[in-house]
Amino acid sequence: MNSSFSLLFIFFSFYLIAPSIGVEKENFSVSDIILLSNQGKLNQAKQKSEKWVDHEIKIHGENTIHETLPRIILGRICLTRQEYTEASNQFKKTLEIFDKTTGWLYPDYALTLNYLCTSYILQGRKDEAEKWMNQILSILDNTLGNTNANQVHYLGNKGLIAFRNGDIRNAEQYFTEADSLSKTIEEKFTFDNDFSDLKIYIGKLYNATNRQDLAQEVLNKELSRLKEKGWDKSANYARCKLVLGEAMMLDGLYEEAEKQVTKVRDIAEEMLGKNHFAYASINTTLALIFYHQSRFLEAEQLLNTSIQIYQKDTKEKFKYVECFVGLINIKIKRGDYSDVEQMLNKVESLLGEEARNNLYFETTKARWYIINGRFVDAEILLTSQLEQLRFTHNMYTRNFVESYLDLIELQIYMGRVERPKKLLKQGKALLLKVKQDSTINFAEVLAVEAYLAESEMDFQTALKKNQESLQLMHNIFGERHYAMAIVNEQIGRDYYHLHQYDSANVYINESLELFQKYVTASEVHFIQARMYKALLAIKTNDYQSALSIYEELSKETISGTILNTRVRSGWAYTYALLKEWSKAEEIIIAAVEDRFRFYEQTMRYSSSQEKMKYLQNTNTLFDRFFEIFDMMGDEVSPLMLKHCYDIQLQFRDFFLVETRDRLNHMYKYRQERIKQGFPSYTSNILKGRDQIATLNFFTEEQREKLNIDQSKLQFKINNLEKTLVLASNEYVGKQEMTKRLTWENVKEKVKENEVAIEIVKLRTSGKRVTKYIALLVHSQSEYPIKIDLGEDEFLEGKVFFNYQRQSLPLGRGLTFVNEANDDDPYNNYWKPIKDKLAELSITADKIYLVADGIYNLININTLKNPNTEQYVIQEDFVRQLTSTTAEYNNEPKVRKKHQRALLIGNPVFDEKLIKNSNTRGTISKGLNVKLAELPGTGKEIKNSQDMLTENGWEVEIFTRDAAKEEVLKSLKKSAEVIHIATHGFFINHLKNEINENSLLRSGLFFSEYTNSEARSLEEIYQSGNDGILTAFEVAGLNLQNTDLLILSACQSGVSEVTEGKGISGLQYAFGIAGVKTVIMSLWSVDDKATQELMTQFYKHWNETSDRYVAFRQAQLDMLEKYKRPYFWGPFVMVN
Repeated sequence: MNSSFSLLFIFFSFYLIAPSIGVEKENFSVSDIILLSNQGKLNQAKQKSEKWVDHEIKIHGENTIHETLPRIILGRICLTRQEYTEASNQFKKTLEIFDKTTGWLYPDYALTLNYLCTSYILQGRKDEAEKWMNQILSILDNTLGNTNANQVHYLGNKGLIAFRNGDIRNAEQYFTEADSLSKTIEEKFTFDNDFSDLKIYIGKLYNATNRQDLAQEVLNKELSRLKEKGWDKSANYARCKLVLGEAMMLDGLYEEAEKQVTKVRDIAEEMLGKNHFAYASINTTLALIFYHQSRFLEAEQLLNTSIQIYQKDTKEKFKYVECFVGLINIKIKRGDYSDVEQMLNKVESLLGEEARNNLYFETTKARWYIINGRFVDAEILLTSQLEQLRFTHNMYTRNFVESYLDLIELQIYMGRVERPKKLLKQGKALLLKVKQDSTINFAEVLAVEAYLAESEMDFQTALKKNQESLQLMHNIFGERHYAMAIVNEQIGRDYYHLHQYDSANVYINESLELFQKYVTASEVHFIQARMYKALLAIKTNDYQSALSIYEELSKETISGTILNTRVRSGWAYTYALLKEWSKAEEIIIAAVEDRFRFYEQTMRYSSSQEKMKYLQNTNTLFDRFFEIFDMMGDEVSPLMLKHCYDIQLQFRDFFLVETRDRLNHMYKYRQERIKQGFPSYTSNILKGRDQIATLNFFTEEQREKLNIDQSKLQFKINNLEKTLVLASNEYVGKQEMTKRLTWENVKEKVKENEVAIEIVKLRTSGKRVTKYIALLVHSQSEYPIKIDLGEDEFLEGKVFFNYQRQSLPLGRGLTFVNEANDDDPYNNYWKPIKDKLAELSITADKIYLVADGIYNLININTLKNPNTEQYVIQEDFVRQLTSTTAEYNNEPKVRKKHQRALLIGNPVFDEKLIKNSNTRGTISKGLNVKLAELPGTGKEIKNSQDMLTENGWEVEIFTRDAAKEEVLKSLKKSAEVIHIATHGFFINHLKNEINENSLLRSGLFFSEYTNSEARSLEEIYQSGNDGILTAFEVAGLNLQNTDLLILSACQSGVSEVTEGKGISGLQYAFGIAGVKTVIMSLWSVDDKATQELMTQFYKHWNETSDRYVAFRQAQLDMLEKYKRPYFWGPFVMVN
């Protein structure tokens, strides 16, 4: 009994203490101080608490137990005043005194720890708080038990920690348990309003989980309770109203929210004055409400006021940073970019190592990266921060939604649509589930869905989505809001692309009026609206207005970015329409130069697939260049000719050379990691790519059975590749920038009796006809020489049809002769080049040729001169290259000893079909392909083995069941020669493909394909070996040791004509993998003739040690036996 009484006495010594404490005549009491607090007289409450501490020290000396209660009271008042750092210091000092006097089992020790933990949590230092929780529980277990106010406070802190950790379920459970326990505490405490904190926390939790209706219910009840007790001027009353205002804001009730928060600010001003942290904090909330209403200038003013308050005392660093980041966000939103970089650096300096954990700062920094075109950095930041926001259940905040949509728009802009589709679907479903379908969040999701439809050229769907979004915004905001300016601009854009120019003009004008109200002239959406205004002016031949707009925009955009160079390309095009060639030329050339610099700086660490997609999505600048080039006709200047040639070189090299160098860099990093016994993660990338390729050839039903998130798999691969590139640069040294080569480098390489020719498909925008030209360089060239070849529709249609008819086997039937002979392949594809050489009096012993467009599908050597009845191979020595900057002679001068050759062929296919096909081609396209046996490849591999072995080569062969895809993927070091004889394929369009990468549409078949029915889907997927080796997978192989690759298979050299950039197909993929020279086919090949051709090639190579001469001679030998190119001409050798 005595023990219980003493414990109760200790417990109530704080809560039910007599009116006087310490020296009675000084009149220091808990109840008086708390009464001042509840009356909103927080300054007086703090002053009295401080005096009490000083009084106890004066009477009893420092560090005695007498000063502990006054310090606890002082710390509690500081908590109420939101002076968290000072509160923490008071609680820590109190604990020090307890350590020296009573020890840690004293119940007030738990009380003080609870308050210290609360102050830590509210400062964002939850990890420090979490360390003390077990000790609090231990004190209570060993003293007061678990049915007291301390336990209520403990559970409240546990709930706060769980809430900050994103553990919503446990947070709600702790808060509910604490709330229930508080109602069972019979004693009436002076600190009874502590329990009001629980209601506030529960309200915040409901807000964070989109249960604003419950939040408002709880908070309104608590407000009524506090008012009944006469505490309607207390800090907790104000805090209740503040959280209630936040709930209204989340519901889109901005006017009501503003009224609530303004009242709270008035209370804070009366309590603490205008220069206090609490006042600054409320200003920050009010600024957020203004921000959502597009009242940017008012929000900016409030945040500047708060920043000035926080600057006076740096103790509240996190609150200061929150204001500063909010201000940066407004500046970005308004297009006021001048100080953003400096401000971000300041915040980063303030936060130090804590910067990466500050979600608000990191997502803001990502937005700035997007504005500056640093897309890879932005995506990495947004992805990581959104995961944390999702984990902490902040999925309904505007910061989350804006960041979520920023990431989706960025991915769409970079050419990826599958994952954005899935993310938008999930986001929309989530908003519908929580009844946010009438909020700004939902309206903006609709607008991004419209942007996605625009990226797929579906402008009707885009228009419908944008109109739905605009209507919803009208319902929320009325007639005016910044977001409505963006949607109006998008609607105007949609009408423009639908050729409804009057409607486009109406919406663009509306957007311009709104932008002028809310943002500066540099804001990106405002700039885009004015760009479309310029395009509409061009449609009405108002060129001067367009010129004025473009000139103005060129000064307002950030120099060198995608947007800036797009503006300048439109400016140059307008001058071209006026035939002011010199101005058009100056502007477009400078824009192209800046664009390439931008690519080098920003896309360096993109994954290879992202880079390809992104460059394809942002190539309108180059289309404008080619359009202006074409418009100039015979007036095209030498400078334009030089840059036209350089664009071809740089665009192709940016893909091929840089990607190949990157792969080499990553393999070096892999070797270093493996040496040290660590995983390199490169294998994870390769396995992921293999799995993507495997899934691409599965049916939808098969994919559903596996239940694989395809877009997430691709997303993970891209992210892993980007981070590995960054890591490899830090670990083995930065990858050197590929030197940009020009036509002058080509001129230096060609000898007096040689020429280099780049075929160029002049890709143009709008309705202009696309044309083919050749650009010729010789040793005496002052600039590249232009040769007109014809229009794409004619060369890719009628002429190519005739070429195929002449090249493929003769069948039974009528052959129609074109009397005009205007579609003769030689006369159209080659004669213009020969005529120009004759005109220049150049006798070329060697012609180095780079194909583009339709020239990728023809073998120049098989064109027959109708005048001489000779083929090109008989009249000219044509060497085909991937780029005229490539090495012209990469034949090793001295043969290595112990050279190795890897021969793979004659896989097991379908013996039943052997009589039906003697060509290496597919019977049908798609996954359901029946492949005939290829016995000729067995002989080809055997003959090649014999010849190579006779000449000292170390030969390894894999045939029949052993001829597997896995052989190439598991190579430790590639052989100097690799010879593959099998079926190949190229598919223009694959049904139900999961990835639009053109490298997935060409490849080779191996033995695993035949045995696929005996293996489970899971086994095939996990291994990534389905017997279909795509170019996509090839691009990740390490074949840097391979000098020559022979693809003795059908269509192994085919790529998409529409690409027009030479970046699709097996040729490109093997080039990335490191192969120096490739022999490949352009059409389904004859099995027997191919066997003979390869046999002759090895024979001549052994005799001459020059593979180029040997290959040409082998084809000439075959020409003697087989007159039709079908038999001797399907193969091309490309360096």
